[in-house]
Amino acid sequence: MAAQTAPAPASARHFLVFANWKSSGTVGDVRDISRALAKTHWPAEAEAEVVVAPSTLHAHILEECLGAAARRVELGAQNVFHATGTHHTGEVTAEMLRDFGVRWVIVGHSDRRHDESIHETDELVAAKALHATGAGLRVCVCVGETAEERQQGRAVKVVTKQLQAVAEQLSHWENVAIAYEPVRADARAMAIQLGVDAATMPHSARRCGPSAPASSRRWRTYRRRVRCAARMALAQRTDGHARQHVCAHHADA
Repeated sequence: MAAQTAPAPASARHFLVFANWKSSGTVGDVRDISRALAKTHWPAEAEAEVVVAPSTLHAHILEECLGAAARRVELGAQNVFHATGTHHTGEVTAEMLRDFGVRWVIVGHSDRRHDESIHETDELVAAKALHATGAGLRVCVCVGETAEERQQGRAVKVVTKQLQAVAEQLSHWENVAIAYEPVRADARAMAIQLGVDAATMPHSARRCGPSAPASSRRWRTYRRRVRCAARMALAQRTDGHARQHVCAHHADA
């Protein structure tokens, strides 16, 4: 991982490394991986923030196995209900997650936006972000276009619309991170198909201008920055299956 390289200068970017385990793993698998994480030499907190989001059923295993490493590996959740209350059968609210010790939650993941049986709308994602931040959680908002939308030249428009929905609900962005995850199994293969060199994409983000990084991470006055943030996210394209060389490219961008 790029976060494990030599200490970065004080002026360097602060990285957020977010691991989404999705709906995978047995109790034994999760216990083994969690113990391995507990033995890992983590970078200084000033260099990178590390979050792991197991399934809700496995969260307690990760928490128990991390031990002292829990100071460096934060517990995340993969989803949250969009409202509070005790009458929502089968749902997990932000208050429940916080009470359990979860600090981060993912909203708007492509698995939930584009699965035909779920199909979360931009408005629902925004409602989840608002509820979660209001309950004291940090939120990772996922955005991204499909391969078809990109080929049609609609990528910026789609991502802007996704971000706009959230921006219209939130007034404070101190506890919000934006993750760009285009909807395709292999971003490099798609880049080749579209005739673009994926290895050079992170560097193209610089063309968005100096305000882009700040606007894509913490918006305070979003209306003039949404489109620039969308363009930067699209320039820094990667898929959910991160590899060491991919992380290194983004760290140098």
